Amino acid sequence: MDNMNYQSADIFSGQLPFSLEAEQSVLGAILIDSSCLPRIMDYVKPESFFVEKHRLIFEIMLAKFTTSQVIDIITVLDAVKSEGVFQTAEDAKIYLAQLAQVVPSTSHIESYAKIVQEKHYLRSLILAAKEIIENSSSPGVEAAELIDSAEQRIFEIRQGRESRGLVPISQIIMSTYDTLQKLSGEDKSQYIGTSTGFSALDSIITGLNKSDLILLAARPAMGKTSFALNIATNVAIKANKKVAIFSLEMGREQLVSRMLSSEALVQSSLMRTGNLKQEDWIKLAMSAQILAKAPIYLDDTPSITVAEMKGKLRRIKDLGLVVIDYLQLMTTGRRSDNRVQEVAEITRSLKIMAKELNV
Repeated sequence: MDNMNYQSADIFSGQLPFSLEAEQSVLGAILIDSSCLPRIMDYVKPESFFVEKHRLIFEIMLAKFTTSQVIDIITVLDAVKSEGVFQTAEDAKIYLAQLAQVVPSTSHIESYAKIVQEKHYLRSLILAAKEIIENSSSPGVEAAELIDSAEQRIFEIRQGRESRGLVPISQIIMSTYDTLQKLSGEDKSQYIGTSTGFSALDSIITGLNKSDLILLAARPAMGKTSFALNIATNVAIKANKKVAIFSLEMGREQLVSRMLSSEALVQSSLMRTGNLKQEDWIKLAMSAQILAKAPIYLDDTPSITVAEMKGKLRRIKDLGLVVIDYLQLMTTGRRSDNRVQEVAEITRSLKIMAKELNV
């Protein structure tokens, strides 16, 4: 979807829907007040902009935000000159100045961003419909294959439209517990950092220290996710610190099921099949109450970028720990032919984020 050329699509009425004023107002508001950027991360991405130079300007802003650089008309002007976004440096200077002038109010940036987002989804639907029509006209195409392709295109648009923000675990625990029902018809002063709940590990790494970036590495299926979740629940429950968990592989309910299994000491295989005894239900009920009160926040947005993650984490005050499962599924938000360099850039950006957020 992102690779399509919006400008050349002339389906039905010719011009695809977009709002020039809304796009300009979003960029102008960020130029005036860079703190506006995290507020609209959930609504817009570079591909949300119809005008090409707007997409490029927004990419520059995101790159600066990710690496904690200053975002204002001077720094952005220097970057657009380097990137060759405009034909001349004077054109760039004039246009950025105009962007800053057309903004009615920076306080309304969410409203402008939602307009940009809505137009983006309308364009995506039009282009998907055009693609479906063209595929239907191809000789030898099978209806079943076409239906599968059409469903996938719409699903991709729907996935992009759904906002998967951080959600308190209390909103998920009941649905997780309901799924299970349907299936079966102290002393931390000796440590410098927050205790992981594993004394042997704490004695080696001196606990979890602020601004640390710790990578948990092992062969596949060795229990990395379970171990990370154990640390997260220990920090939230025993240390009573806020924990944010980003799961790029598992869904929210699957993640909470694992946490319930570990906390209640009930085998996960029994929970998946619903073969639970009365004593298992008692332990699960007690653990559910404990987890529901824990300051844990979950986000299962797939292919999340560091910039998007950073924007969400800024909204949580006094954050104690961030868990990401797992690093290789993250993206930079930009196309890259070298995955090794991309992962290295993600790791570097995560370290900068940890230091900046002091978490």
